[in-house]
Amino acid sequence: MGDVRMDELVFKSPGTDNDMKIAPDNLSGICNNNDDGEEEIAIYIWHKQQGNIDKAKNVGKEYAEKIASYTPDFDYNQDQRIYEECKMLFVYEAETIARFLAPDSIISQGIISEMCNTLDNKMPGFYQHMEETRSYTIYKLCDSRREKDDCREYLGKAFAQMCGKKDDIYLQKHGTRLVRVMRHICADIYNDAQFLQREVQTV
Repeated sequence: MGDVRMDELVFKSPGTDNDMKIAPDNLSGICNNNDDGEEEIAIYIWHKQQGNIDKAKNVGKEYAEKIASYTPDFDYNQDQRIYEECKMLFVYEAETIARFLAPDSIISQGIISEMCNTLDNKMPGFYQHMEETRSYTIYKLCDSRREKDDCREYLGKAFAQMCGKKDDIYLQKHGTRLVRVMRHICADIYNDAQFLQREVQTV
């Protein structure tokens, strides 16, 4: 995807070069759209007819495949705890990017649900272990408390802490780099799906 600035990640959406999606390094505050009643049903039907629901499932499955097979490209004495924490960080980034790039909660939740279901089948007990370690919560808090900063650095520090090596500068830097790599992977998978966009009518 090319070079990116340290203070933001730029994700190209399918379309022209002017059609860009920009994800700030701090992705806190991103929440699902609250579509209600008939409008939500209409939006779902439109997505279904355009093939976006199936695309969301495919993206979720691909996220899960990447997470399940992911092995960090640095050696840490084959420390299983670190390898598992890499996958937990990957889950957090995948969910965050899905919520940021998806046009609405129907697509983002479709991606996340399929990812979770696939991971449950491929890695039984993974989510229970993730909940027990509180990794997801720690990463989310790390994002939300650093609204004006480059949160990758803080996520890297949180990663090292969750690996049980809080003061390991080498591992902190690897965690920071992993965030960038994972965001690129997730954004590329999403954009490759080429979701069709609804035209929002204005009054």
